[in-house]
Amino acid sequence: MPLFAPIEPETLAGKVATHIRRAIYSGKFKPGEHIVETRVARAMGVAQSSVREALQQLESLGLVVKFPNRGSFVVDFSEEQSRQAYVVRSTLEGLAIGLALPRCTSKDVKHLRGLLARMRASTRQKDFEEFIETDMELHSYVWKLSANPYLEKALQALAAPQFAYYKILLMSGRRDWDVGAVMNKHAEIIERLENRSKKDPRRIIDELRRVVWKNLPDEKGSAADLRPSPRRRR
Repeated sequence: MPLFAPIEPETLAGKVATHIRRAIYSGKFKPGEHIVETRVARAMGVAQSSVREALQQLESLGLVVKFPNRGSFVVDFSEEQSRQAYVVRSTLEGLAIGLALPRCTSKDVKHLRGLLARMRASTRQKDFEEFIETDMELHSYVWKLSANPYLEKALQALAAPQFAYYKILLMSGRRDWDVGAVMNKHAEIIERLENRSKKDPRRIIDELRRVVWKNLPDEKGSAADLRPSPRRRR
């Protein structure tokens, strides 16, 4: 068995997508800003079709939202929009955890704990992109355990722009979340799955939602560092 799988060469559109993504994270493109294809193509010296393909890639990641007859815009969530999305997410995610309980194996728990460890490591290294991506990976794994593709698809569609927006906030310096508290709530979700608790799973999701709500940035944002909370005692 070969040590590594072959690496596919990056396409021109992929390189354009990487540059636009970095521009979003650095704040050159602000949340809600219109990304004009012709302007980007001219600045990079590439065809507009490459920019269009790059924006489609970023749309699949939730970083860009496309509107008919208007164009592509950097994802933007107001505080109220985020709250409304979380109301729906907490209900659906609570259902997903309930369905996952009888299906979760020790192997699944081990995998989830590994993802949580990666989240903790990323906060120590101040790797905010890795933190959000691993957070999304952990949630996605739980949704898949529900064995309900309709529920999984609904949660993916709902959460993708949310996670992308939070990633933009963290990468651009707005870091006022108490991520330690967030990770503690994730640990409780894993423990509930491991112990197959019969308690209403929506309760823990509601608690996680309140932790995030408490630290949602206002329009001016915040320059505070991530504040890890002490680990809970077992």
